[in-house]
Amino acid sequence: MAIVKMARGHLTAFDSEKHQLLQALQAMGDIHFADLADDFQAEAYENLLRGDQAGAKLASLEEELAALNHAIEGLEAMKPTPGLLASLNSALPEMTYAEAKSQASHLNMRAKALEIRYKLRNLSHNKELISQTRAERSNLQAYKKLDVTLADLDKLKSTSYALGTIPRKSEDFFRRRLADTQESYFEVLSSDEKNLYFLLLYTDAEKSYVEETLREFAFAAKKLPYNQTAEDLIAETSRRIKKLEEESEDIRQELENLSERNLDKLKLRAEWLRNEILQEQARDNFIASPHIFILELYLPLDRKEELEKTLAVTLKKDYLLEIESVERQDDKVAEVPVMLRNNALVEPFEDVVETFAIPRYDEIDPTPVVMPWYAACFSMMLGDFGYALLIFVLTFVALKTFKLKPSMKRTIRFFNILSIPSMLVGLIYGSFFALDIPPVIPLIGALSPTRDTNQMLVFSFVFGLAMLFFGLGVNGYMKIRDKDPLGLLADVISWYLMIVGIALLLFGSKIGLSDSYKPIYKGMIIAGVLLVLLFSAREEKSWGGRLGWGAYNVYGVSSWIGDVVSFARLTALAMSGGFIGYAVNLIASMLMGSVPGFVLSLVVLIVFHLFNIFLSGLSAYVHTLRLIYVEFFGKFYEGGGIPFKRFRADSEYVEIK
Repeated sequence: MAIVKMARGHLTAFDSEKHQLLQALQAMGDIHFADLADDFQAEAYENLLRGDQAGAKLASLEEELAALNHAIEGLEAMKPTPGLLASLNSALPEMTYAEAKSQASHLNMRAKALEIRYKLRNLSHNKELISQTRAERSNLQAYKKLDVTLADLDKLKSTSYALGTIPRKSEDFFRRRLADTQESYFEVLSSDEKNLYFLLLYTDAEKSYVEETLREFAFAAKKLPYNQTAEDLIAETSRRIKKLEEESEDIRQELENLSERNLDKLKLRAEWLRNEILQEQARDNFIASPHIFILELYLPLDRKEELEKTLAVTLKKDYLLEIESVERQDDKVAEVPVMLRNNALVEPFEDVVETFAIPRYDEIDPTPVVMPWYAACFSMMLGDFGYALLIFVLTFVALKTFKLKPSMKRTIRFFNILSIPSMLVGLIYGSFFALDIPPVIPLIGALSPTRDTNQMLVFSFVFGLAMLFFGLGVNGYMKIRDKDPLGLLADVISWYLMIVGIALLLFGSKIGLSDSYKPIYKGMIIAGVLLVLLFSAREEKSWGGRLGWGAYNVYGVSSWIGDVVSFARLTALAMSGGFIGYAVNLIASMLMGSVPGFVLSLVVLIVFHLFNIFLSGLSAYVHTLRLIYVEFFGKFYEGGGIPFKRFRADSEYVEIK
């Protein structure tokens, strides 16, 4: 349960064997390349060496992958959307690296991908045409009553026509204006919320007046094919739509057949291409000449012998390998990548640490330390046996029933683990879906946030102080490990003296301690202040700078008050969840008394308790993160390490082991 011990290797080999070597290293997986090219100074080697760079092959691979991804996404989009339960079975098919290499490295799917892309493009084009044609038919419906063609209207002598729309709100005013004409014919063809569709016939004698009126009322003319009626056009568009739909159905059937025969192959080839692209991109970290290349890599120390055997088998020509164990005191420790390795109970909590920051190689892995404190804080905030039991059952069933992706499985295990101490805290609170649990044993109902609020608040502060002292103790452990006695004295013991001294001075008499001990408490405070003042800024060269920064650090004692008070959220969230649950139960009890009321009360209980579980769980998750990141980590943890980047592409379609 720690940061994995790393080995650093420098390898010089012939360029002709680079491809085989990269595949062999990728098969190992746990390889992290350092960026030699970024720090390399070519001038020092008189241009004999240069930064290695991925070339045309990378562009070709990326182009092929883009075509495959487009085809895969298009075929996947045609499948029906899975239900909630089906979507939980999200685990990818698994395959070893050797199997993937054997099946996918020589698989040629580019032509199939282009064929699928062509058909998808035609399907999309047809869909667009269908949409446009339907819109055209919809517009023609407004003129369906017009049973003559424009050619027929043009045969009229000394008579003009206007076919189109005006705003519907203007209809009454428009009719009044037309009433002043003597020889006009006005027929409304249809109307909708916005427009009035009409045909207007008028004589040449009244042409000037009518056309002026049309302009005044924002007339929009409609152009129709010259020799066809609106009904003929509607029938024609319907035939076009039907033909396009039939073509689309044929294309869709062809794509379904292609999907059935080729989708798995496309996915496997795409997965392999991602790893081949990673091989090409890795070259950007190397330096090379026309004949050799040099790389620097990191790997777990326990795989050092495996690397040596792999190189011996893979590289047929001479090569030079220098490999060493990386210690915490290494000169390049800031550049050493970090891999965390924990047992099954602690491993899900790595996400909590990694979301904040990866530890540096010379720090400790805080995950085993975080796990119990996170679980305790979360449990105190959730604070209901029934809620925790339901979370445990649901997560347990999900873990045992569904095939989950590793990331999803890790998240569900995280909450499954948290539910167990939450059930214990729920018993201590005596709460089961906000109902009181009968105190059959002394543990049940020993401390209730809703009834024993003051005691709970005091307990939260004491718990918070203990958690912060523990974090400070971890800092002390790191000082002892690194043989830094002055750091232990100035950065750890000094704060213990100060905080404990202040706490005893303020509250010692309230817990039964004699006032005669007050000089001792004051002495502890003074000793702590002096240690911080004189030695906390010991990296400063001048005593003026040391004392100035030391005084500033002494002022930091005020932050401890805020840190401890922050733990009041343990009580506040437990109370809020409890009172919401109590309110739900009260409302449900008021609805009972009849069969419909009983049914409604069950709905209220189920829906709002589920909502309260979600709200309480989310609040507990977020606020516990806040306590860990701000208060707890502030006492011992900085982070800022480099995450170990495995020499494998992230799996999207196939899990390559």
